[in-house]
Amino acid sequence: MNSASVKPSDTNDSIREEEISSQNTSQNANAAANVDANDDDDEYEKIKRPMSFHIRRIFGFINYCILYALVFFQRTCPSIVSADMAADYKVAIKDLGVFSSIYFYPYAIVQPFAGLLADVVDPALVIGICQLVAGLGAIICGFSKSLSVGCVGRFLVGLGCGPTYVPLIRTIANWFPLRLYAQMCGLALAIGGVGGIIAQGPLSSFAQAVGWRWSFYGIGALGIFFSLLQLIFVRGDPTTHGYEPVNKDLKKKAEDVDSSLKDKFKQLWSHFKQVVSYPWIWIVVVYSVFCSGPFFDISGMWAGPFLTDCYGYSKTKVGNTLIALSVGLIVGSLGVPPLSSLFKTRKWVLCATAGIATVAIGIKS
Repeated sequence: MNSASVKPSDTNDSIREEEISSQNTSQNANAAANVDANDDDDEYEKIKRPMSFHIRRIFGFINYCILYALVFFQRTCPSIVSADMAADYKVAIKDLGVFSSIYFYPYAIVQPFAGLLADVVDPALVIGICQLVAGLGAIICGFSKSLSVGCVGRFLVGLGCGPTYVPLIRTIANWFPLRLYAQMCGLALAIGGVGGIIAQGPLSSFAQAVGWRWSFYGIGALGIFFSLLQLIFVRGDPTTHGYEPVNKDLKKKAEDVDSSLKDKFKQLWSHFKQVVSYPWIWIVVVYSVFCSGPFFDISGMWAGPFLTDCYGYSKTKVGNTLIALSVGLIVGSLGVPPLSSLFKTRKWVLCATAGIATVAIGIKS
């Protein structure tokens, strides 16, 4: 009699209460897990570390940031020396678009595997080996007598520069507390922007004094030198040198160090499938295509010829004007991470900066 008198609305209310209770329990469990994780990271930060740890950390950060600055230099330098290269190759400047763009094909192809590889191999070794390839490619560009040989060297430069940024930020995550992660990545990007500045006005003056070929010889030699320093003295995580891990994630990685190479590649494939199957990652891909792509294309090749042909700028004036692109990159790299922390959102900060860039292009047009 009593069971027959139960109303459907009472049953629905009971179900809703159970769902709400379950959600609250799940949220409380997640919050507790986050608190425990933060406590663990704080515990690792409080560990007293020897002076050698801090020296290795600072030296490593400076070295791989210099290598990253060379990536920016390699990417943007054709925009400044394009006229001289076209004259030596005996081709039209527009044909050098192939030389500039061939950098991005291997650069793009290796990107999906760069971060995954950094989880299997020491990320510092990935940076060092790849930058050796880039340095060799730059020297080949300097020696080249034809556009086709120059493109071979440029291809090697792109192949070597591609797997640099992601292993770099992985190394930062291994050596620095996670609370400093955004700031240190921003600082690394800013230092990379300095390489872009050197590839503008200073490169223009240097190329006018000694020729564009010596510019490539010099950047190739520097890349090889700092790559050797990276391979000999720098490692991607402190546990390699016997130090305590800096964060909880690195401790788990150190515990799994005995896993076989086959298991590591299985993990690599599993992570790759997980990334490409995550639907929202493709929104980020579209964002990068329409924001980063035009920036690199303009700064790397077409900005120089455009300013020369349409506005009659000299080489020196072109270089000095394009410095503004690198200065903007430095300001953004140092300013955006604190803003994302202040407003507690990364998505809307990126949307705002993309909007500012769009408005700036519209004003210039």
